Amino acid sequence: MPLYYDMTINGKPLANFGGASLQDYTVSAPAITTHDFQGINRTSWRLLKQEFGRRTIDIGIVFKGIDLETARLQMSAFNAECWGRVSIALPDGFIYDCRIDNMGEAVIAGDDGGDTAAQIQARYKFVGQQTKPLETVTIPAGGGTLLCKSTMPLTDCRLTTTVGANASSYSFGGALWANVQAGDVLVFDGIDGLILRNGVNDATNVSWTVFPSLTAGLNTITATDAVTVEYFPTFI
Repeated sequence: MPLYYDMTINGKPLANFGGASLQDYTVSAPAITTHDFQGINRTSWRLLKQEFGRRTIDIGIVFKGIDLETARLQMSAFNAECWGRVSIALPDGFIYDCRIDNMGEAVIAGDDGGDTAAQIQARYKFVGQQTKPLETVTIPAGGGTLLCKSTMPLTDCRLTTTVGANASSYSFGGALWANVQAGDVLVFDGIDGLILRNGVNDATNVSWTVFPSLTAGLNTITATDAVTVEYFPTFI
């Protein structure tokens, strides 16, 4: 008999889908793409670039119901939950920020009568990052250090600050805001790709080149005013 474990999708337990349970699952190593160069007939070579991609999550799920129609409707509700960007928590202790890659064909696993005797099985494949819940760290005015718990080389982050005094230019997170006022709330968001002032898009008033990110390990944050740093620890 297969072992069954709990999991959640977008914070909802599989029990919400007719007592569905995780039958088994595998999580692949991250995809790696490497670019290097070696001269013809030369012994030396140079590493040009190395990229860490996402993982493949393969999950077998059983859907139960009083009859096969009910079980299939439970599966359909789960399928709808898989649409778009999906957050899956697995028994390995990690959260996977995913998209669906394949919805498997339903296979009848039982139909012997009883409240949950009708069962269908299907395999699902997702592609995503292995993460932990959102971390929030406050850096005091003047700056400080932050330990990024990720092992990925770069982790996108969201920076938020409240301006302390009027200024014609204001440096924040590697970007330069024009004509800020005391009390303005600035958000430089590398997670969702947003630049906001008081909740409104302010990209046209900001000079910047890249969204903020953290390196694995210790980071130094410089800031005029206190900064809130948010990021999802993400792992190779």
